[in-house]
Amino acid sequence: MVQSIKRAFAILQAVAEHPDGIGVTALADEVGLHKSTVSRLLSTLEGLEAVKRRPQADGFAIGDDKIPICYLELAGTQGK
Repeated sequence: MVQSIKRAFAILQAVAEHPDGIGVTALADEVGLHKSTVSRLLSTLEGLEAVKRRPQADGFAIGDDKIPICYLELAGTQGK
């Protein structure tokens, strides 16, 4: 498995668990990655509109793009 893709999906999953937004530091702690790694991946995910900045929450939330919505639906069916 490609490490960066695995990390990006871990970040998407963690962001999805915080609908009001989550900051980079808290997200890095949650996924167990260095803050700079999370920041770079968030920047890429933001460019793809998979996540969006939530200035009022000083963090990120899932974007309005269809890709993360489909991912979240699939993630919700795991273990069922």
